[in-house]
Amino acid sequence: MARDMRTLASYLEEAKAMILKWGEKWMLKDDQVLGQVASSIMRAENDYDPEHSSGASVVTFRITYGKREIWNVYRKKKSMNDKGLHFSIDAQHDKGSKPFSFAETLEDKSPTFLDDIVTDDELEEKKKRVRDLLDDSYLSPKQREYLTAKYVDGLSSKEIAEKFSVSKQAVSEGLSKGLNKLREIT
Repeated sequence: MARDMRTLASYLEEAKAMILKWGEKWMLKDDQVLGQVASSIMRAENDYDPEHSSGASVVTFRITYGKREIWNVYRKKKSMNDKGLHFSIDAQHDKGSKPFSFAETLEDKSPTFLDDIVTDDELEEKKKRVRDLLDDSYLSPKQREYLTAKYVDGLSSKEIAEKFSVSKQAVSEGLSKGLNKLREIT
């Protein structure tokens, strides 16, 4: 089956749409992130096999690859924020000299770059809002457990499935239904 040729611009537009739906605003401003997501969509089309036993469509592949890349970028940034800077970056190089400043070495000195990094207080505030939503009686006990494990404890679907001795599919369905209920009430 011949595939339609797409332009780079069409992949970037699709990447922007995915980031708007599943990512964070700062990702839209980062050309590298846009490129990574667009590249993952291209990779999905290249890896797609219409004869695969799953029967998944090429759209499903593109969405899966795009979402995975968005989450990978988010996790990397969160991990960097959690780890902080290496001690040698903050150390003084000579006695009496000004300490090395990481921000001064960045090529992109736009105000949005450092402003978009989520602070610990903001993260805790978001987690509190999530906990408050999860305390409402709109959710089934399983949905509440899965959503708490995912968004408060930071577990992956696989880890949640292992924790509750259920399949990843059951976790995925519980998360999806729970999120839909939360969208309805917010």
